[in-house]
Amino acid sequence: QNKKHITLSQQLPDPTALKRRIELADQHLGERFWKGEDASSLVTERSRFIDGFLAEIWQHWFEYNEDFALLAVGGYGRGELHPKSDIDLLILVKHANTITEEIEVFVRLLWDLKLDIGHSVRTIRDCAREAANDITVATALYERRRLAGSEVLCGKLDKTLAKKSIWPSRKFFIAKREEQLERHSQ
Repeated sequence: QNKKHITLSQQLPDPTALKRRIELADQHLGERFWKGEDASSLVTERSRFIDGFLAEIWQHWFEYNEDFALLAVGGYGRGELHPKSDIDLLILVKHANTITEEIEVFVRLLWDLKLDIGHSVRTIRDCAREAANDITVATALYERRRLAGSEVLCGKLDKTLAKKSIWPSRKFFIAKREEQLERHSQ
């Protein structure tokens, strides 16, 4: 097989340099905000920067591995990332038993970089089950974007979540309306 495998013994990305890149990007975007640039375009640009940043780090371990994919979900999945917002990620795995030390090291590195990440590691079956049981999980998954990893795995997730049995349109609308009313009452 033509799979490139990077072992943990190989050099990890330099956390100090990575942290500095984040700081410089945030500083640059902040300066532009205070000069009056449109905030919505800056929020989108910050999301794109983090997209590329995470994809680059992801490639260090998983470049040619079709058993994994990295997805943005929730608000971040919509391409919106405000300063200090959490970065919601889904690490999609082909099989439950493929959760690896590399995933743990990847997530730990993101924490070490002081990125406020929320993450889950799930199979397609896990995603379908969680989405069917929780409207907020379903919404986060419907608002997903692939950042890196297996396009095939993401395509299978697309097909699974498109099934009307998970959230028929009317049931989804009613649940979202109730969720909004509850949020407003609080």
